[in-house]
Amino acid sequence: MTNNLPALTALQRSNFRHIYGDVIWYGVLHGTAIAFLNVYAARLGATTFQIAFITSAPAAVNLLLSLPIARWLEQRPLHGPVSRSALYHRLPYFLMATLPLWLANSSQPLALAVITLVMAIPGTAFVIGFNAQYAQVVPPQWRLIISGRRVALVAASITVSALLAGQLLDHIPFPLNYQIVFLLGGLGSLVTTYHVASLRVPQPDELQPAPNAGGGLLEGGTAVGMLRALNPMRSSTGLRFLLRGNGRPLLRWDLLRSSYGRLMFAYLIFYIAQLMPVALFPILFVNDLRFTDGTISIATTLFHGAMVLSSLQIGRLASRFGFRAIMLAAALIYGAHPLLGALAIGAKTIWLGALIGGIGWGLGGSALHTHLMDRAAEADRPAYMALHNLVLNLGILVGVLLGPLLAQVASVRMGLAASGLLMFAAGALLWQFSTTTQSNDTAHQIALVE
Repeated sequence: MTNNLPALTALQRSNFRHIYGDVIWYGVLHGTAIAFLNVYAARLGATTFQIAFITSAPAAVNLLLSLPIARWLEQRPLHGPVSRSALYHRLPYFLMATLPLWLANSSQPLALAVITLVMAIPGTAFVIGFNAQYAQVVPPQWRLIISGRRVALVAASITVSALLAGQLLDHIPFPLNYQIVFLLGGLGSLVTTYHVASLRVPQPDELQPAPNAGGGLLEGGTAVGMLRALNPMRSSTGLRFLLRGNGRPLLRWDLLRSSYGRLMFAYLIFYIAQLMPVALFPILFVNDLRFTDGTISIATTLFHGAMVLSSLQIGRLASRFGFRAIMLAAALIYGAHPLLGALAIGAKTIWLGALIGGIGWGLGGSALHTHLMDRAAEADRPAYMALHNLVLNLGILVGVLLGPLLAQVASVRMGLAASGLLMFAAGALLWQFSTTTQSNDTAHQIALVE
């Protein structure tokens, strides 16, 4: 494949270096501040509903503001808004690091929730804008290669960062240990913002003609979505298409009556099941199993490492079994993750569950996103992606709140078990409502690349 690629221009070399730098330092941010935010809240004594609020705030903001923000971005050049929104979204990590200096422990969970809610406003603008800017900066013929490298780089960065954070948290007294971790995350956020701000969109006379090539499983927005969503709920699949509405209504309710609407119902159940354990695992780790942060960091590393490795096999598996079978298998595998959590009596069970969960999400995330693009009619893709964005964020909100509700009515372990069982049901629905061949309401084909 690389033999047929044109030589890189000086601008492309510069942009690609910044694209790699962006994701390396995003891995530092994710492996430190993002990975341990909910654990920190749990150590402060936060309830499952407080952790759920911290987790669901970005989804609520995205649900309310993504379409207006997309319309706003559609009317202006992307570079300035993307750079500024990245900076405004990430600076509050430094504020999190200072909370122990001026707030009592009992007040910090609420402060974290408010900070996260405010961060989500520029964060929504950044995710939508960066997806579109990525498509402008990386030519189609390079996207598979660049995306594959970014996946490998972010996996390595998260692995090193999470293990280092776990050691720091274990060997430095509380809360200074978390202040240092949030400062490291803030540093990573500033450097990745620098790389994003350094990207330059080529002018028309700098563009190279693209050879005839398929889009690929990791084409454009899908790969960016995977990278920005290593916490799976941060998915940004297809958001760049929201900037291509050309003034037309982005929400098409008539799609709910089509086969795509039935597929979106299956996706909704999947997302609900996937997000139910998010607020439950930190409570289980801290209050029930009494894990150290080092133990938790190993689980984080296993999950993300398995996710990346399994996602790299999606092309080979899809060509052999098809996306329908992969989505069913992914749901069954991923459902075992919370079930093992419900049965866990020690670290080894949790580590096994994290490994299995990472495999399931690596397969499921890739297959769900690629099948979504395959089913979305090319001529009307902004409307299809807008409906998926609505379903995704509704699933996040319902799932993140339903898990703590079940934990309060029964127990944390019962909430985890219910999540696993619902994920199995989601797999059955995905099998029922997915197609193995191109449907009548789509004209898009995505090539399988080995």
